[in-house]
Amino acid sequence: MSKAYSPEKTNRTPWTDVITLIRQESREDEAGFEKKDPPRRREIFCTFTEGASRAEYYEAMKAGVRISATVEVWEDDYQGERLLERGPVRYEIGRTYPTGRGTVMLYLTEVWR
Repeated sequence: MSKAYSPEKTNRTPWTDVITLIRQESREDEAGFEKKDPPRRREIFCTFTEGASRAEYYEAMKAGVRISATVEVWEDDYQGERLLERGPVRYEIGRTYPTGRGTVMLYLTEVWR
């Protein structure tokens, strides 16, 4: 194995950022209407990168997704959430990619509120 890459992460930057993962679940009430539960939030450490590489950007565009940021998190920390916040900005998780090194890359699209 090359010494250029750590077996724990895909890049060489430390986990210096914190994001808030948001799980928004809904259920059906007695009358058959959808009722949203309060969002569940939890903070985790990550490596946050504004934008994406050219290859990632164009691959996402083929699928109709516009990437505005990428995040690398531990596989155990990510539980399938579809939204996250970093500071005042909210993102939708459009695509996930397991790296094979115990982490997951999350490809994000900024949500305008």
